[in-house]
Formats: sequence, structure tokens, C-alpha cells
Amino acid sequence: MRYPGVMKPGVCWAVVLLAAACGEFLAPPAGGPVPVVQALLVAGEDTQSLWVEWSTPADSVYRPAVRPIDSALVDLRLLGPDGTATPFLPSSGTPGRFVARVHVQSQSTYRLAGVIADSAVSAQTTVPAPLRILSPATDTVRLRDGESVPLVWGHNGAASYALRLSIGFRAGFLADTSRVIGPCPRTTCVWTVLALDAAAAAFLIVNEYFSAPLPRPGNVRGASGFFGSAAADQRVVVWQP
Repeated sequence: MRYPGVMKPGVCWAVVLLAAACGEFLAPPAGGPVPVVQALLVAGEDTQSLWVEWSTPADSVYRPAVRPIDSALVDLRLLGPDGTATPFLPSSGTPGRFVARVHVQSQSTYRLAGVIADSAVSAQTTVPAPLRILSPATDTVRLRDGESVPLVWGHNGAASYALRLSIGFRAGFLADTSRVIGPCPRTTCVWTVLALDAAAAAFLIVNEYFSAPLPRPGNVRGASGFFGSAAADQRVVVWQP
């Protein structure tokens, strides 16, 4: 599964801990291939990503397990707190990915509206409160092979937390607010903590932990999938020879 703004297709993910989450879950539409929406708005980022695919591979000629929908069938908009509508436009060279140039704010409500394959689609998310990493206190940390440092962040009421590593590996979902991290071999990497809202946490954890087949219940009306949000903070870890 695609994890908008967080992962790339084909990356293997490992779940560390299952965290409880709740939210409004809607049964996916019945019959035939169903559009699956996956969107994670990230506070502080200027570009928001959304993936749309079919629930079955019948219409895909891209590659196994990747079922992007024809972009001509997708007309979606991101509605901001003030009602401003920004279109999700196809991302060049990445079938199934759509982007909206919007700077998302914490503790604000955003809506998804539009049409996929002649079916009306809608959803809503309220972005979690700001997330702050408490330790390390500095934005950049230098570590040698074998060294490690505690990564500690403040609890902001999120349904769950996830870690993202810039070299293409995610450490998993966490219920607590700390993790020990180390350097990436012979390179600089960025550790990002994501505080997930209930819709994102529930859909993603069920997918990763239970490998539930598509389509599955989510918070998107008119399709399967989720429209969620996250607050984030990060630390740069520099490998020291």
C-alpha cells in the first residue's frame, strides 16, 4: 500500500507495536473494483499527496500489486479551513499519485471533495496538535557506528505515532513517545516522527498488521481508503567517520 508523503511503492515496512485507534468507519461501496483513496496531510509541508488506485488489479498494466487509476477519472479538491479549494493534480511519472500545493496547518480541519469514476467522494480530517521532539534538543546529531541516542517527543493526543526514515525504511507504529535511533551507514539521514489522526492510524495499522484485503472500511464516503492527517517533527542524523 502507498502511504502518501511517507513511503514509496515496494518498500517493506515492519510494525513495532499495534496502537489503539478509533474513528468513523464507512463500508466500501459494493460490487466490482472500488476506488481506494489514501491521503495523509502533513502539517508544515507545502505539498500534500494523495494516491488513488483500484481495489483489484483488473485495470492495471503497470506492475503487480500496483493498480493506479486513470487520472482522467479523478477530479478531487482539497478544501481548506477558509473554504479555499485546491485541486489534486496528477504527479508526472508516478501513476496513481496526485498532489495539491497547500501548506497544511495543525489543529485545522480540511475536507476532500470531488468525483472518482463518476462517483461522488468526500471526507474530512482535523490535523493533530503540533508535535515537538524534546530530545535530542538540537536539529542535527552526529553519531559514529555503534552509537545511539534516545529520540523523545511530547505526547500531543494523537491516535498513534509513526517513524519515517529518509533512506526508505519506516521503524513502525508506536504507542509510546520514545525510540532509540542510530546513524545510517556512511550517509546522512532524517528521522521524522509523525503524530497520526485516528483515521490514518486505524487504516494503516490494520493494513500493515493484519494485511487486510482491499477494499476495507475507512473514512472516505463513496470509496474505500482513508483521508487522514499528521503533525510532524524531525532530526537529522549525520554519520561520523
